[in-house]
Amino acid sequence: MLGKLLKHEFRATGRTMLPIYGAVIVLSVLASISGRMMDRKIGSFLYILFGLIIAAFVIGVIAAVIMTAVMMIKRFYTNYLKDEGYLMHTLPVSVHALVWSKMLVSVVWFAATFVVIGLVMLLMVFIASCGCSRRRRCLRRSSADCSPACTSTRP
Repeated sequence: MLGKLLKHEFRATGRTMLPIYGAVIVLSVLASISGRMMDRKIGSFLYILFGLIIAAFVIGVIAAVIMTAVMMIKRFYTNYLKDEGYLMHTLPVSVHALVWSKMLVSVVWFAATFVVIGLVMLLMVFIASCGCSRRRRCLRRSSADCSPACTSTRP
């Protein structure tokens, strides 16, 4: 029965958490492209726009962590202490199984949040540092021809 509780809890929380992760991934791609564009000589309007995109990415990462915590606390509160709690406790499941299902789902979503943030940071560093073609060109030429981000690559 714990498996069924976990399945339904993942479905209920996944409706909110997956779009948050998708937004953070999109913001990271936009922020890394903005970081690459800020190295070039561009107008002040685009420079401000790229700065705002990078700020939105930072706010999005912080919001993802906060939303995960708020979402899990809200789900626990509404499922046990509101009107939904009456129905929850009428299920033919022990209270321990109910609590364990909520706790396991919360731990998995927190771990998933930090994994997504780590992957987003790696993605942002990879895209913002150098593209593959530029990295190969940096390896062939002297390091004076390349940006500082490219000089740290291995020969």
